[in-house]
Amino acid sequence: MRSAFSLHASVGCPAPSLTGRNLLPAPRHRCQLPGRRRSTGAGRGELGFLASNAHLLGIQLLLNGFLPRWGTAITWTVYGLSMLAAMSGSLFSLPPEAIKATPFGAIARVPAEDFTWDAQVVLLVAALATGLLAMLRFTQRDIAV
Repeated sequence: MRSAFSLHASVGCPAPSLTGRNLLPAPRHRCQLPGRRRSTGAGRGELGFLASNAHLLGIQLLLNGFLPRWGTAITWTVYGLSMLAAMSGSLFSLPPEAIKATPFGAIARVPAEDFTWDAQVVLLVAALATGLLAMLRFTQRDIAV
């Protein structure tokens, strides 16, 4: 079990002082205010997954336009294989080029690597291209109402 001092020290706040005759806690530190959280700097990492997910959404739309019965199954297969390759491709002795070829392997792992826009832009352009092709295909399909 963690003591109050180790808990506060781990988040960078001073420990409360409840010693001696003064049983009132010390004045609140700025990081102890209710509703205020420390920034983890993870915003750019979360933004990186936007391009990968948009790319998979474009693939889903395109496959639903051309293969309506198999589109969802193929998209989930692509998603599962790309996540498996990106997360544990080194365990399966996959070459780094194969891992980087997947949508989730192309993005930077932000705390360990620097955030770059090159892979993000390529994935977003591919997502827009597949999305536009899917919309063109949807206008040509004969869907009974």
